[in-house]
Amino acid sequence: MTKKTDKPTGAEALKAMEERLHGVVDALTGALGSAIEGRDQEHTQEFGEEGSPFRGVVHSRVRTGSVSDHVRGRSTPSKPAEAKTPAKAAPREIEPEVSVEGSTLYFSCEVPGVEASDVQIDITDGAIELHTSGQRAYHARVAIDETLASEPKSITLNNGILEAIFEVVQEGSTHE
Repeated sequence: MTKKTDKPTGAEALKAMEERLHGVVDALTGALGSAIEGRDQEHTQEFGEEGSPFRGVVHSRVRTGSVSDHVRGRSTPSKPAEAKTPAKAAPREIEPEVSVEGSTLYFSCEVPGVEASDVQIDITDGAIELHTSGQRAYHARVAIDETLASEPKSITLNNGILEAIFEVVQEGSTHE
């Protein structure tokens, strides 16, 4: 004869936990939706079966600008998020494509999320060096054999593709 217990089986316990999590998610979704819409609202979500160890209630009160959660009768008002300055990440190293055709050097690379005003290209010590700033930072350094004019002929940034065109200067030329 099998003895019957009041404890849920593993599968029943997992199902009850899943229902509880769905209840919490539903309650928080309702509260966040109200906050985003800027309207005051109270939201109560019950989950789990009566007598279940996984039974619970989430009660949220949304007032424009703040959220106060009450879980099982405990009030824990939310505090405004402190403004934190995110740590500046190191620039992502990229590998540009460089080609020379006659007296023109073409430099191109992908720099998604960068504004044209955030791009800096330098010609130093036989290399082209790219730095970007802003929300996304990139860096590239490419060694070149050619001598280039001090400024590029043109720089374009279109759909995250940066293209720079440089004039190759012949040795002994005074073009800068």
